[in-house]
Amino acid sequence: MLRTKRAAPLTLVVMHLGNEMICFEIYRNGNLICRAGDKNIYNLHTQLHYVKEVNWLKLKTSGMVVESEELDNMAKWHETESIDPGDEITIKVVDSDEPDAYEAIKHYGTLKLDNENKYFCSFCGREASTELGMYIGFSKANICHECLSKASEAVNKNNNA
Repeated sequence: MLRTKRAAPLTLVVMHLGNEMICFEIYRNGNLICRAGDKNIYNLHTQLHYVKEVNWLKLKTSGMVVESEELDNMAKWHETESIDPGDEITIKVVDSDEPDAYEAIKHYGTLKLDNENKYFCSFCGREASTELGMYIGFSKANICHECLSKASEAVNKNNNA
C-alpha cells in the first residue's frame, strides 16, 4: 500500500549557467529512459507526480531551451504513462555531448521566420491569432489578452484589499 501526504512533487532542478552540457540520465528499474539536456538549456527538471484520488503516478523530464534571443521552447524529453509501486527511479547528473532530442511542446516569445514572425504569449505560450489578440513587446515580452486580463484582475484585487 502506498501512503503519501499531500505535497509538491519531488523535483530535481538544475539551472544551467556554465559552458559544460549538464544532462540527466533517467533510469527506470535499471533501464535508461532518456538522456535529457541541450547546449542551450537553462532549466532542466525531472518530476515524479502522484495524485491519490485517481491513484496516478507519473514521471516527466522537461525544461526550457533558449531557441534565440526572442524565443524560448518548453521542451519535453519523456513522460511515462504510469510508474508502479516498487519501481526504482534513478536520476544521474552527467556531462554529455549526446543528449536525446526533445519535443518542443510550447513556445514563448517571437519566432522569426523568413517572411513573417509568429508571436507567442510569454506567460501561457499560446500563439497569437486574430481571435486571441496579443500585445507584442520587446524580445520575449509578449502577452495575450487573456493573460493581461488575469493580471489586471489580480492587480485590482490586491489594490482593493
